[in-house]
Amino acid sequence: MVMLWGDLEQISDACYLFFSVATCSLKNTNYLLSQKKFLSLLDFMENEVFVSQSLVQDKIISAYAKKMGRIYLIYIVCGFCNCVEWALVPVFEKEGHKIFPFKIWMPMDAASAEIPEYLLGYVLQLFGIIFSVSTYLTMDIVAISLLMFVPVQLDIITCKIKEVQHVSILFDPKQRRDLIEHNSALLKDCIRRHQALLRYIEGVADIFDIHIFFQLSATVIVVCIIALQMTIEPPNTFHYYSTVNYLMAMLVQLCFYSWSGNEITERNNVLRDGLYECLWYEQDLSFKRTLWIAMEFMSRPLIFKAGNYIPLSRPTFVSILRCSYSYFAVLNQVKNK
Repeated sequence: MVMLWGDLEQISDACYLFFSVATCSLKNTNYLLSQKKFLSLLDFMENEVFVSQSLVQDKIISAYAKKMGRIYLIYIVCGFCNCVEWALVPVFEKEGHKIFPFKIWMPMDAASAEIPEYLLGYVLQLFGIIFSVSTYLTMDIVAISLLMFVPVQLDIITCKIKEVQHVSILFDPKQRRDLIEHNSALLKDCIRRHQALLRYIEGVADIFDIHIFFQLSATVIVVCIIALQMTIEPPNTFHYYSTVNYLMAMLVQLCFYSWSGNEITERNNVLRDGLYECLWYEQDLSFKRTLWIAMEFMSRPLIFKAGNYIPLSRPTFVSILRCSYSYFAVLNQVKNK
């Protein structure tokens, strides 16, 4: 960046590359420092309280697994397209001489280097591209998968609370007592699962809140810089379309993080409504008291925050785009002066 200072087109190209690599490095560092916590979290996920107990619950898990499969496929396609485009930059953007995929410092000059030296530099950059993209994909998929475990369990609890059975006044006393005991045990099991899920969320936040905070912060900067670069780059060029594709990949990352956090909040709201809609009015006083305490506890929205500051939600997705556009507008005015 220092070597390119003064050339707005090249400095913008270097900036988004710098922030992308820096974010990837920070995310990897955070994961390595939290590796023991991560393994403990995986062990906690195998707790018997989270085990599926019916065919309906299996279907809920299967539906979310299919969603994650589609998300993973989208990530793979975006990453593969970006790798291919960056690898083909020297082919379509020759500029009259040999160039590397990225305009970064290299121990040899691409234009004057011999073919073996140039190929070595090209392979090094290509390896760096593939390694960075694969690391990005892996870290994001792991983080989003762990977040999506929460709405899966919330849906299971919602489904389970609907199994509270009807207790008619026409039933004989023993049958009524057995049904009330069964329903009370069902409610307590749902509460235990929810309490375990809250501990799980704390574990995920302890590991990935800084990770996601880095991602969201970098997205604001990178989207702003790429938008600025799109105003500098001439359209209908290979580099222009590769930049647009990278912008779309960044927006996909941001969208999936915001969506997963929003799912947690929405599913928790559905669970709270499900508690009220169960047949609580036919149960005994102990069931009603326990249900009232649970609903009061769940009255506070369940929100996952990146860095204990930025809530993951659809409004946050829009706010980040607005923030990026504001910075872009300022930089674009400076460029035009």
